Amino acid sequence: MFTTLILIFCCIILYFVYDKWCRTYFQRLGIPGPPSIPVLGNFTEWFVVFHDRFAEYFQKYGKIVGVYNFRKPTLLVSDPDVVRKILVKDFDHFVNRQEAAIKTDLLAGGMLAAKDERWRKLRSLLSPSFTSVKLKSMVPLMRECAEVLVDIFTKREEEGKTIECKELYGPYAMDVIGSCAFGLRVNSQTNQDEPFIKYAKRIFNFNVTNPAFLISMLFPWTAPIFNFFKLGSVPKDIEQFFLGVFEKAIADRQANGDTGKSDFLELMMSAHKEDDDVNIMNDAEDDIADLAQETSWKPKQKTALNRQEIIGNSITFLLAGYETSSTALGFVSYLLATNQHVQDLLVAEVKEMAPSQSDVTFETVTKMEYLNMVIMEAMRIYPPGEVLERVCNKEITYNNITIKKGQYIFIPIWNLQHDSDLWPDPETFDPERFSKDRRGNNHPCGWLPFGIGPHTCIGVRFAMLEIKVAMVCILQKFRFDTCPETEIPPKLGNLSFLTPPNGITLRITPHSRYNLRSR
Repeated sequence: MFTTLILIFCCIILYFVYDKWCRTYFQRLGIPGPPSIPVLGNFTEWFVVFHDRFAEYFQKYGKIVGVYNFRKPTLLVSDPDVVRKILVKDFDHFVNRQEAAIKTDLLAGGMLAAKDERWRKLRSLLSPSFTSVKLKSMVPLMRECAEVLVDIFTKREEEGKTIECKELYGPYAMDVIGSCAFGLRVNSQTNQDEPFIKYAKRIFNFNVTNPAFLISMLFPWTAPIFNFFKLGSVPKDIEQFFLGVFEKAIADRQANGDTGKSDFLELMMSAHKEDDDVNIMNDAEDDIADLAQETSWKPKQKTALNRQEIIGNSITFLLAGYETSSTALGFVSYLLATNQHVQDLLVAEVKEMAPSQSDVTFETVTKMEYLNMVIMEAMRIYPPGEVLERVCNKEITYNNITIKKGQYIFIPIWNLQHDSDLWPDPETFDPERFSKDRRGNNHPCGWLPFGIGPHTCIGVRFAMLEIKVAMVCILQKFRFDTCPETEIPPKLGNLSFLTPPNGITLRITPHSRYNLRSR
């Protein structure tokens, strides 16, 4: 018994010695950073909003800071020139994202879980879904969904009710993705009990208090056990629902043969071996795409997708599109309501270029310069996500700092987009920052809502188009105003997504009534 206690005591001592050694990694490399605590590292400091804590680090320790996510050494990089090298010029050194310790069958075949050549294959195969020709064919479907949204706005206004943005924009985004990407009539806007939206919300309610997540971070050797017994981060009923939906969609397409559709699902199902190098960022008219052309990386030869990859990428596209677009629409609406002079200019552009619903076409919305400026500035102030993650796969040195193979990198989107060295008066909502006269002065890595370089979000143009169509259709009829329930500024989420936990509540006013009130 005594011997057993001695062994246990020695094991505990060795564990904490090893833990301490792990947490001196950056100290040994001469990289500054905050002190950490045993086992948890700096993790407990991040339960506040990430960017607030990161801002403290950068102010105290400089633009490159070493922190510990539990025992994992993680490099925070907010130097925009180094960020540019990591994401673009030296992309081959940072191809992969951090791998999730706890796996889920739902996302296993998707791009977010893909690495190295498999990621290149998926990127090459899926990029043709978002060409201008494909996007143009989707606008009527987006407009149809936006018209339903406007009808709901109209009913709310007639009943004297306010709107809660995520409550309305979430179902709109889900309907758009279902219709444009998979040919599914989800109807989540008109059916509040639609399972699609209910299950999607449940996935995003996941947080780091999940026991499997915490245990696997504290004791990495437990992750294979959780994975073996499929005790992942996504509840089984959610997995079964989405797997069932897409299995049925695939089976229906196979049974019906060539449907003539050119959506995301059809592209994946018809994928075959090709040699073509296709890159989503080839459209010269796309301002966002222009930021990604500094790398020699090219996608490798295409090969067909398997069933797991079709389902995994379907789920990935659905969930990523739902959260990003609905959150962005909410913040755009909020900023218009709190900056009426900007809303005046945008409404004037809408009235001039798209006075009726039939004017909401691909050509029209992509030519609306001020609309694009407003959305880009809104996403600068309120990016949908907090950080970009990368893992170094080949050792490289920047500014006398050596980044070793296996090193985790966090790139803080919010902090870069609120850096006063990059954006004078960064808290001010100023769409003119993205005007033709001024946008050439913006640092390419000062605006990263969709990333940059070969890893740029593959659906960036789809997301921007979806947001634009909704905004134009709404502003044809309504204006946004604040109300007593509007939280100014909105409280932000404290995890990887910034979705306001208290929502964004606004009042909408028809132009006819607003014009009378203004006289």
